[in-house]
Amino acid sequence: MLVHVAAAQAQSSVSVTLTPDGQAYATSQGATAQTFSDDIQKRINDAYSASNVNGFLRGFADAASFSNRGLGVDYASLPNHAIVGVGATVSAVSDGIPSRERPVGGVAANFAVMAALNLGTFDLPRWTVSAHGLYYKASSDELRGAVTGAGAHLQYKLFKPREGLSATLLLWNGLDLTAGVEFLRWGLGATQTISTDVVQNGQTLKLDSTGTFDLTTTTMTVPIEATTGFRIALLATVYAGAGIDLQYGKTSVNADLVGKLHTADNSTELATATIKLDGSNSPHPLAPRALLGVQLNLWKLKIYVQGTVNAIPAASLGAGVRLVL
Repeated sequence: MLVHVAAAQAQSSVSVTLTPDGQAYATSQGATAQTFSDDIQKRINDAYSASNVNGFLRGFADAASFSNRGLGVDYASLPNHAIVGVGATVSAVSDGIPSRERPVGGVAANFAVMAALNLGTFDLPRWTVSAHGLYYKASSDELRGAVTGAGAHLQYKLFKPREGLSATLLLWNGLDLTAGVEFLRWGLGATQTISTDVVQNGQTLKLDSTGTFDLTTTTMTVPIEATTGFRIALLATVYAGAGIDLQYGKTSVNADLVGKLHTADNSTELATATIKLDGSNSPHPLAPRALLGVQLNLWKLKIYVQGTVNAIPAASLGAGVRLVL
């Protein structure tokens, strides 16, 4: 079940003022100045999600939070001691995926390092603790900034695998229960002119905007999941699972831009556009999730690929390398 809450309020406005050349251009396209201006305003609205700021902000928060899934937990390796590794994910929310006309959308990518320790040394072989962290410079189209994140998880093996001669060919990994907490912060802002395509009547026009565009998202997520899998001929492990994510946080946007609309060859300035966005929204607080992955076992070196989907709907694809010590 996907839980919805009331959306936060956001304010937005887009206004377009044609130049004399823009009025002449409208006439040459067989349109009135008002019709041309209204059409340009609508397309800029669409490009900046100005008519649906709440939806855009929620989509970006969902994508940012979701991009953390799978970075800090090993579902397939059956460690006896420690694991270290690196991984990356790319996630997208269906109502926030950007087109080439949009300066930013509900897509997020993450890269993290992780470490895990099985507690068998402390006579607790069913328990494994893990942690991951990340920090890197980031960009989303023409926005620049940084991403900071961290997480910790505790995994309990409810049913242990049964070793034996048959396990060389096929081994059930048992059933794992995992819970944790994950934090993520994106901070993005415009550091240069934002160029946006505006397609009108089959013609591609260019909108070059300057000013303020700040986008920040901070999320904290509590994932709870159950996973299982099979190791095949010692070489590969296929695993799957289901869970639920408790998501908290907020994405905020503050934009005050002035743009110049011109023809694709920059020869004619057609209009001036002002774009104002101000608002915040939270991710969906609760959403079921399913995952499926495969891992290549090269002795102590493990290479995995994992896909995850949830009910928002959102999807992510992750991959990484781990060393089981």
